[in-house]
Formats: sequence, C-alpha cells, structure tokens
Amino acid sequence: MSSLLIATRCLQGIRYSKLRNTQSHKMLYEHVRKELAPVLLISPLPNDWLQALTLMTLYNMGPQIGKPEFIDSWIVSGHCVQQTMLGVNFTDIVTNIHRSSTSNNDLRALRLWNNACLAHLCFAIGTGRPSIISEAYLNQCSLILDIWNHNHSDDAMILAEIQLYSILLKLLNSPCPISVRGECKEVTDWWGKWVYLTGSDSDRARIFEMNRHFGYVLLYQRSLKNISSSPYRSQTKEATTKRDDECKALISSSVFHASELLHILMRLPCATVETLPDHLQLAMIYAILILAASYPHESNVATQTPNQVPENVIDSEKILQTIRAAIAYCKDAKLTPILPAEHAVAQLERRLKSHGEAPEPVLSQSQDQQEGTDVFPELDLSLWDPSLPSLEDIFGGGAFIVEGFNETFSL
Repeated sequence: MSSLLIATRCLQGIRYSKLRNTQSHKMLYEHVRKELAPVLLISPLPNDWLQALTLMTLYNMGPQIGKPEFIDSWIVSGHCVQQTMLGVNFTDIVTNIHRSSTSNNDLRALRLWNNACLAHLCFAIGTGRPSIISEAYLNQCSLILDIWNHNHSDDAMILAEIQLYSILLKLLNSPCPISVRGECKEVTDWWGKWVYLTGSDSDRARIFEMNRHFGYVLLYQRSLKNISSSPYRSQTKEATTKRDDECKALISSSVFHASELLHILMRLPCATVETLPDHLQLAMIYAILILAASYPHESNVATQTPNQVPENVIDSEKILQTIRAAIAYCKDAKLTPILPAEHAVAQLERRLKSHGEAPEPVLSQSQDQQEGTDVFPELDLSLWDPSLPSLEDIFGGGAFIVEGFNETFSL
C-alpha cells in the first residue's frame, strides 16, 4: 500500500475522531495535498494512487478551521476517470468473464472504475459542467454484475446510481426535463428496473432511495427554472394563469421530494449520515434550502383539514416541521456544509416572527445571527420567485467558503 493511500485513509479517519478540525488535521491535509501534486505528471497511475484520488473526490476531508479547505471534486474525479481508463484493461476483464476466470483484481478494478464514474457524474450535474465519460466507457460499469451475481449488493446499487445520474445529466440539458404532471419515462423505467434493491430494510437501501428523490428535485427545479425564465408567448390572462399554475405544480412536487429525502435521512443513524459521500450531504442541504425558499408568505393551509387542502398548495406546517427536524438532525450528525441552510432558515424564522406565525424558533441562532451580522446574502424566500443558491453554487467545491461577504455563495 502506497504512502499516499495510507495518508488518505488516515485523513478520512480523522473526520470521525476528536482530531477533526485540529492543527493535526490541517497538517495531515496539507501533507496529502503535497503528495497529490505529482499525480498530474504521472501516467498511468498505480491503483493505490487511484484509490486515494477517488476517496478525495467522494469525501470532503479538508479541515473547517480558519478558511475552509476544499478540493474541486469535478476536476479531481475527471482526472481519476481518465487515469483509470488507462490503468484498467476492460478487454482482458471481458475475456476473463467469458472464460469464467475472473480474479479479485478484476473485481477491485471495476469497483474503482464505478466509484470514480459515480463521483464524476454527480459533480458534473452538481457543478453544471460536462462529463468526460463517453457512453461506451459508461457501459463498462455493468461488467461488475457479470463477475459476481451481486443483485442485492452495494455493487448493484452503485451501478444503479451511475445509471440514474447518467440519465439525469442528459435530461437536465433538455428544455423540459420533466412534465408538470411528473411524467418522466426515463426515470420511471430506471426505477422499475432497480426498485427491488429497496426491498431490504437496511441503511444502504434507504440511502439508495435518497438518490431517487434527489433526482426528482433536480428535474422539477430545472423545469421550474426553464419555465420561469422563458419569455411569455402570450400576455393573455389565461396564458399567465396557466404559467403560474405550472410553476405552483413544479414547486409543490419539488417540496414533496425534498421532504421525502429529508425524512429518509432522519431515519438513518447519525453515524451513518456522517460517513455519506459529499454529493448526498450537499443534496440534504439543497433540500432544506428548497423547503425554506418554498415556504409561502401567506400560511392559509395550516388551518384547513386534510380533505380541504387543494392540490399543489404548499402545506406550510409540514414544511416547518420538516425543516426544524432536519436542521437539528444535520447538526447532530455534524454535517460540514450546513451553515448556508442554517442561514436561510434563520431568515425564514425572522420573517415568520415578523408575521407572528412562529411561536417556536426554527433553529437556535448563532452569535453572528443574534447580532444581526449576515454571513451570506439575503435569499428570496418567495413561493413565486424561488430564488436560492443555485445547485452549481452548492456543489462547486464540497464546503462553503465565505469570501469577504461576497454577494454569491463561494465553494
């Protein structure tokens, strides 16, 4: 095992120890960064180095003291994918599969490849940048199930997640990724193929389902953005009403799937959540922001009975309950990138108090918030103008960094 992989494993372990965010954490992180520098000059990379790169891509290991450190996961995962293309001989693996003579090395190589692909696809979607993986190379991911019949294993779930994010990457570049009625044949077909993986009542099965809800949030938000930003073709009252109704339906669906994602999250042990890869931790923060931004200014639903709540109307009381529980849970799980969500919810709390709607605080305020100092810019929390930090802002690096009170979120 190389010194780089050993150091990376130690750095990963520090995240769950009392040494987290200490000077020792910072020193080890700087050591690993220096060890990674020659990676760009060597080709092909040894497997140990590829494993270290993949770990650095999947997990934000930088200390969050002073100015938080991060590594651009899209860049690192892209380099890891390219190097793995050079280091893994897919032709030999296919031959071994046909001869029924595959080895543990073949299995390790494909697992490395699949994890690198998954990380790159997630951060390509999150940052709004292109994927460098061709369709032909993505098809090699399915070889993992030809080695062992792991239909209920983590291998199958990772393959299914790769296929989901590959589908999402294509859909998000289309004018209307999902219909107002929630119709999306590609995702429906994908779920029909892999839904059996959620049959077990395990933490991994719940995590797998979180990816599905996150995917729907992405599709609804992109469709909402496209509809909201497109010019009016007609200024008639009917056209305006139809457009507003479409936006309400998309917002309502976004809220539903963001809430489902957070409800699944809160059924997981905190120790499990703390070890989740970066893209899922950031997905949780994005889900909280969606709920905060979608909370209606006029709470006219809470006083109605369930049978009286009209379709596509936001249930403000349920939103508040989910936000309160999710924020408390994320803090207990020590999620690193929670500050923007706390700030957005603090703004929501101030607005609710000004209208006399919130007898309980949504979250306890920090010292800066009590003194009126905003670390991040004001978010528009209007139901009709769901302006919030973009997905690209949230996924830009893996941890939020305050750049001298900028007007944007910097990652």
